[in-house]
Amino acid sequence: MPTRKQMFRETVQQLDEEFRFRFSAKPTVSTQPIIDRVRRSISWLRRTAELSDEDRPPRFVDLWIALNALYGQPPYAKEYKSGDKEDFGEFVQRLTELRSGKSQLSHLIGKKQFQVQARELIRSRYLWNEWWGKEQDKYRERSRNGLLRFEKSLGNSDAVTCLSCLFERLLVLRNQIIHGSSSASTRKSRDALYPAILLLEEILPEFIRLMVHEWHGTDWPPVPYPGKETPQYSE
Repeated sequence: MPTRKQMFRETVQQLDEEFRFRFSAKPTVSTQPIIDRVRRSISWLRRTAELSDEDRPPRFVDLWIALNALYGQPPYAKEYKSGDKEDFGEFVQRLTELRSGKSQLSHLIGKKQFQVQARELIRSRYLWNEWWGKEQDKYRERSRNGLLRFEKSLGNSDAVTCLSCLFERLLVLRNQIIHGSSSASTRKSRDALYPAILLLEEILPEFIRLMVHEWHGTDWPPVPYPGKETPQYSE
């Protein structure tokens, strides 16, 4: 029986093959945003698939970059005034507007293992800034409301709200690791890394499949930092 790592590696290979088949033509101004997003994301997933299961911080970082490649918007654009949470929410909303987007994402958040791992992150005190700021009353209120919001979104099959609740906790974990606010083996990040990695390895292929299979008729925001001499760069 293949290991989880082998299965993930095979999934990434399948995603890459599907992507290359469906986007074999050279990118145009309209297709470059989705082509570059998916291509960049898969390149980071390939790196993740080759890392040891014990290399959790590097795996999480590569998975985060793969996610950011899908939802990020040009931060240097004059009209850009949002942030990661807003960009991610807009991205998931766009996915739900695809032909089978709502049903596929509802199926994703309905999986028992997804819910178990997501609850583990949402309940982690280490992933709430209020706990670190010693605002205990505020932490208890916000964490309680956050979990209630998450549970309600599951009951309503509301993928946008559900995934946004999860993203907020993943964002805190990202900040702890990327900004040097955690040592490599400290418990506060180690305990959160495992479920975070499992969730991202589950979520990212679903996002990419939707984008590759059902992107037609959907406008995607310009890709950040387009390659030189590409259609978007030349505009």
